[in-house]
Amino acid sequence: MLLGLDTEGSEVITIYYGKNTKRSKAEEIVDRVRQQYPRLEVELICGGQPHYHYIASVE
Repeated sequence: MLLGLDTEGSEVITIYYGKNTKRSKAEEIVDRVRQQYPRLEVELICGGQPHYHYIASVE
């Protein structure tokens, strides 16, 4: 997930998980993202979106 992102100048990755996604599964994804991008803060938010399991933003 999120392979090849250009994160230069970025500070935060926010991952929003969907209505039909279990929080425990989303936390596993966040752990992997933190390993891939250790200098960035990674946040997890229940977005509740009905059609997408995950939406990510990089700021």
